[in-house]
Amino acid sequence: MGKVQCDEQALATWALTELSPKFNRLKDFIDAGLPPVEKNADIEFIAHLTSGKSETFTFKVPNNESLDIARTILSELNSKYALDPRYGVDSYLSLGMRHGAVEAHLQSPLSAENILTTKEALGYPEDCFWKSYFIDNGYEYYGEKIGLILAKFSEKFDVKLEAIKNDLLQVRRPDKPDGLIVADWSEASVLSACARFAEVIDFEALI
Repeated sequence: MGKVQCDEQALATWALTELSPKFNRLKDFIDAGLPPVEKNADIEFIAHLTSGKSETFTFKVPNNESLDIARTILSELNSKYALDPRYGVDSYLSLGMRHGAVEAHLQSPLSAENILTTKEALGYPEDCFWKSYFIDNGYEYYGEKIGLILAKFSEKFDVKLEAIKNDLLQVRRPDKPDGLIVADWSEASVLSACARFAEVIDFEALI
């Protein structure tokens, strides 16, 4: 079924066009000795994580506007990456998974065994392969029972399938709280990423 992905090139092009002015303003602060977080905070944070220490890592955050600008850049970039309807992760989930791939993947083994029946105008029909099979082989009792059982199963299966597509195969957000794709960053991850702004020569290098 493939991996969850986005159009990275299109995202980078958008970011260079839309976010460069914010980055340039942030760079002015950094060049003036006002970085969003203390230098090398990202390296120290990773070292702390790999050390196995139990205490919480504390970022040293200067009191200036640069951190707000850095947060804004990361927030807009993350939102575009996750939810853009043209080239974000949600676009891939929609075109690559919700509309076809997952449905076919889950239905395939059941359809191969003639377990599922297709919904018609009046509901799920009780006439199916297994009903005919049992009746044709002299098992009328089972044939009359199996049609209703498989019709009810098919209906429940379709309801579950819709829930998977509409509720689970989503980027998690307020209107999709059960989404499996979590794009939010922890506060520590945001602050660690903010340290990178002071380590690159231009926005393209960061992207």
